[in-house]
Amino acid sequence: MKNFLALPLIVLSLTLNKVAPAAQANPLRLELEELTSQHSSEDVQYGILIRDLETGKVVYEKDADRLLNPASNAKVLTTLAALALLGPDYRFKTQFLGAGDIRQGRLPVLILKGFGDPSLDSYRLEAMVRGLKKQGFRQIDQVLVDGSYFDGQDFPGQMEGRQRDAGFNCSVGALSLDHNQIEVTVSPGPKLGAPAEVQIQPPLPAFPVSGEVATVKKRGRVIVRNDLEAQGLGIAVKGGISLKSEPQTYKVSIHQPLDLAGLRLLEALRAQGIQAPATYRLAAAPAKAKVLVDAESPPLREILQEINKKSDNFMAEQLTKTLGAQFAGAPGTTEKGVKVILKKLKEMGVRTQGVELENGSGLSKKSRLRAETLAETLEAAYQDPKLRGEFISSLSVLGVDGTLKRKFRNSDLAGRFLGKTGTLNGVSSLSGYVYPKNSEKNHPFVYSFILNGKGKNFWKEKQLAQDILETLLNQ
Repeated sequence: MKNFLALPLIVLSLTLNKVAPAAQANPLRLELEELTSQHSSEDVQYGILIRDLETGKVVYEKDADRLLNPASNAKVLTTLAALALLGPDYRFKTQFLGAGDIRQGRLPVLILKGFGDPSLDSYRLEAMVRGLKKQGFRQIDQVLVDGSYFDGQDFPGQMEGRQRDAGFNCSVGALSLDHNQIEVTVSPGPKLGAPAEVQIQPPLPAFPVSGEVATVKKRGRVIVRNDLEAQGLGIAVKGGISLKSEPQTYKVSIHQPLDLAGLRLLEALRAQGIQAPATYRLAAAPAKAKVLVDAESPPLREILQEINKKSDNFMAEQLTKTLGAQFAGAPGTTEKGVKVILKKLKEMGVRTQGVELENGSGLSKKSRLRAETLAETLEAAYQDPKLRGEFISSLSVLGVDGTLKRKFRNSDLAGRFLGKTGTLNGVSSLSGYVYPKNSEKNHPFVYSFILNGKGKNFWKEKQLAQDILETLLNQ
């Protein structure tokens, strides 16, 4: 009889034990589960990981171990590894070297040698030439352009076809000027039917331009591209521009970085009154060449902000090859750089097994990593006091700057998320540090979300990343 009476009590106890955890479940977890349950379709895949950085506990995860294309979130891995390996004060250098019997203001051979500086521009090159002039040089017999610090190849993953000349798809090189772009300004002519004025900015008279843009009555369309029929450098223009139009500026990615630098150098020398040869050669510096001018970039901490806040592919790829050259030996290659990046992250406790990076920028159809890989990378940065401040400050600030500038601006959520976006056709990613507005301790979550897919459901699911972020921010 006693056993009979005890049975209902045992059943009741077991039932209560099963119910209690659900009743006491974290309200935030339940809210996130409700969100993700509303977002599920067969033609999309995503991975999510959210962790409390103070306690180390996972707040929520869903398929965080799924390998997905991260798009520009790959820059999170590249920039943290670079910061850890090179340090925030690292500066890229660019040099003028001299060779031959130097005397009486005459320099037999001038070599411009690059070491991967992603920030080098025409104005700094002009400053280097002024430094050369101050040393008394007035005549140069030969000009060499040395890009041997890199392998001379573009990075794998670049877009082809109509996007090949796009600004986000820049070529790379150990010696690169102005992001390896030129700006082409097209202004209407003085009357209908007259040719439009086409100018290179900064001015470069020797740069070949073929074709013509007409001045038309109504709104016209101008096309500016690399001249595929040219032997080397050159752009082709065509189309029409309205007579009443303001000058229009177009950016074109140049596929021969060293040649662009050579033309710019000859122009800068002549502008300073230095007698220079008519042409330049692409060649490595002689072994006994002497350093004449040594120019430096801004510190790495500033360059990382350009890379992460603006999602600059060119700078990320320059940095990747530099890491390859510095830590695996010159010439730097993308493959060497990627190996250096993954090795360093593994040393920092990030699980990199199975991760595939085709390049350092994320401009790739082949790269694959996990949401947990991104989260672990962000955690490694946060837990290291030597890296935390510099790395977090490189990220875009919600509603304030960079690629997140337009999200939640003019709201009480602005400034409470610092992160990195990623976008490709069929790819959307978001990762970073969330600072909930109502948190008493004001400690952050680390948040990583990667979405891959296609069709209308992909665009629907993109909203999920923002919905989760908003939920976290409102805690």
